[in-house]
Amino acid sequence: LIVKYFGKSLLPVLSPSSMENISVSSANFPGWIVASIDTPLYMAECLVHEASHNLLYALSRDSALFEGKSEALYYSPWRPDPRPVDGLLHACFVFSNVIELYKNIASRADGLGYQSRIRLGAEIMRVLIGLDSLSGCDSLTENGVYILDYLYARVERTSAEHLHILTESDRLQIEEHLSAYRRGMG
Repeated sequence: LIVKYFGKSLLPVLSPSSMENISVSSANFPGWIVASIDTPLYMAECLVHEASHNLLYALSRDSALFEGKSEALYYSPWRPDPRPVDGLLHACFVFSNVIELYKNIASRADGLGYQSRIRLGAEIMRVLIGLDSLSGCDSLTENGVYILDYLYARVERTSAEHLHILTESDRLQIEEHLSAYRRGMG
């Protein structure tokens, strides 16, 4: 349903290379998703991801999620650079919805189910780390804290059922990403 209501228009674009995918949404263009066309699983993830951004843009237009403009930066398990609070909250929010997509596909006995199971464990771990990064943020409004608490509860429930499928190589890659960030900060 999230794509139905918050991904009303798709503008396909060519990717600059076969090794790179493009997807973007903007608070200035509600409901629009710009994306390069790819495999069915990538497209499903892309649409859920960008529609989730559009939903959070809509929520933040109606009710502030942050107080003022914080200069603080937080560790992001998806990127090499630290992120502002709004960027990390967006990432946690959209990937929590991607987790739901993977969870729904993971029970399939085909290649999509297999790929979803592999990605599911890694994204659960990343979202939990991202949420932990935000846990000490003092610029979240009451509504921002509500969303953070909701995401924790939702992803922790899923974690209890599905984190065991995290591959050892994904776990090590995610832990190395965090260690590299910490080394760079020290």
